[in-house]
Amino acid sequence: MAPDRYLTAIDLESGNEIWRSSRFQVREAIGISKDGHTVFARTMQDTVIAIRTAPDTMAVEWLSDAGFGYDFAACMLIEDQEEVVFGTKNGLLIALGRHDGGVRWKRKVGVTAIATPVPTEAGILVSDLDGCVALIDRDHIASDRH
Repeated sequence: MAPDRYLTAIDLESGNEIWRSSRFQVREAIGISKDGHTVFARTMQDTVIAIRTAPDTMAVEWLSDAGFGYDFAACMLIEDQEEVVFGTKNGLLIALGRHDGGVRWKRKVGVTAIATPVPTEAGILVSDLDGCVALIDRDHIASDRH
């Protein structure tokens, strides 16, 4: 992903382009699954996509309308406990189902961009551009699930 909003797959050994697509408006917000078989990418408007890493053509596993609005923050999407977690430019932390992309929960942390979340045994550690640092407790998240 790049400022030109194309999604490009590159062979790590040769550096050659495998495929390139402008189908989705993606920009700098990506993550990879723990098993390395899926790349998660956030578009600039509401949608998260999961793409298989193995094929030589773009193969979408799922699309999710996560309802975050227009967003350009470069927060990585992190897989944690069967969820894909990411933050937005407006201080919203969102978790999607790892295998189906369904919205599992949303938590307002602040009002500015959230840096890449860090899963810990105690919960999910987040910080934002205002200097707020928060530990999102999994027990409270579980009781608030959609």
